[in-house]
Amino acid sequence: FFSLGAGVRARFVQLTVTDNFFGMPGIVAGGDRVGIGEIRFNASDGAQTVMAAAPNRFELRSATIAAPGLTAVESGLNAWGLALDPLRERLVWTEPTSGRVGWTGYGSRQGQGGTVLSEPDRVLHGIDIDCENSRLYLLDSGSDLVLAFDLETEVLTPLSAAGIFVRPNAIDHDPEDHTLAVSDSGSDSIYQLDQGGAVLKSLASQESNGAWGVACDPISDLVFFTSHDRGELVSWRPANGEVTTVATGLDQPRGLEIDRFGRIFCVEGGSGRIVEVDRGTGALAVTDFGTAPGGRDLIVFDAADTDGDLLLDWWEMREGRPLRMKDFVPVVESAQYNIPTVLLIGTSMSSGKTTSG
Repeated sequence: FFSLGAGVRARFVQLTVTDNFFGMPGIVAGGDRVGIGEIRFNASDGAQTVMAAAPNRFELRSATIAAPGLTAVESGLNAWGLALDPLRERLVWTEPTSGRVGWTGYGSRQGQGGTVLSEPDRVLHGIDIDCENSRLYLLDSGSDLVLAFDLETEVLTPLSAAGIFVRPNAIDHDPEDHTLAVSDSGSDSIYQLDQGGAVLKSLASQESNGAWGVACDPISDLVFFTSHDRGELVSWRPANGEVTTVATGLDQPRGLEIDRFGRIFCVEGGSGRIVEVDRGTGALAVTDFGTAPGGRDLIVFDAADTDGDLLLDWWEMREGRPLRMKDFVPVVESAQYNIPTVLLIGTSMSSGKTTSG
């Protein structure tokens, strides 16, 4: 077991037991067989990279802890929503003025980019990705719908029914319980949906006035959101409807991100600052990342996490790429005991929460 909220550097032992083994050529039948393997994980102590949309400069900006100070990696771009696609080493973004979903590469794809989807008749705002199912979730504020785009088949499908939203703004996918959190600026509401687009829970209260950024918490069942109009960060527990004001005094907060350690970051639309919020005290700390003038959204991530499972496992550290099914190969161990042990080492490809696979 391991927990978020602190750096993870650990070695895990995997024990495989075969009871009453009956059969491979050259192996004596019967008895119990035991094999042992090791899986290593290593997570850095802090968020390494941030990317933020800076619409006042028509730029997408990036910085790292090692090289703070946000600088443009894309220019002439009116980006709105951002999402990380670690399997393909790219950041995907929406541009509502063109109806385009584009991508900007990082890591081994640094300097590359292109178009994922072009829908000129749509006003695409919020975006998030379900890495496990290779699916993009998009918010069309022109038709007020939630859309799903399959990255493998390239099929775009409406999920939500018409008449629910009035200018949906931001969306976050929770890979642990497979729900979606959506902020709706037109109705000043927050919604929790299932992956089929059906409404499970909703919040419309004083605290949700000016709802903008939204993020599912990787270490609890809370949904956090920013109130652009009230300058607040608020938590909502859909299970019982509990609403708590976490922080005040933010300058038109917009995009919201929670990193793998549960640290909360938001970008202020007024100042363009990237602010870290202490979830316990509500204290605000301006980060060293720099500013994104008119900031709309941000992503905080570790570029070395190639599968998006929030941990850096031995495969990523050695191979620098995701583990796929073709990499699941048998490893024969304990040959001196004439015992075949098949060790399958896998890693989850979900994003935003620590999971095992």
